[in-house]
Amino acid sequence: MRIFAAFALVAALALPPAASANSKGDCDTISLVAELVMKSHQVGVPMTDIMGNLGEHFSEIIIAAYDTPRFQTQAQKDRSVAEFRDKMTVACYKGEISVPDGAKP
Repeated sequence: MRIFAAFALVAALALPPAASANSKGDCDTISLVAELVMKSHQVGVPMTDIMGNLGEHFSEIIIAAYDTPRFQTQAQKDRSVAEFRDKMTVACYKGEISVPDGAKP
């Protein structure tokens, strides 16, 4: 539960000041959320816990993370987290995903 509480706090604090869609700030937020969601998935945090707190704004990222397998070794988990974070960040810069207006301050 500590990881989840820290995750929620970091995600809330990471939201950038008002910025246009797909700005560097938005994509930094997407990157952070994607990394923290995948880390939570890899350590076994239930998807319902994440959806209950962030699903309103980031359900696309959460579903994509939980649609990937959980790995056994720490090296595999770390690689999965990094690859997912980077995939979501690229998608943000391409304009395929963005921080919803309701998630911006």
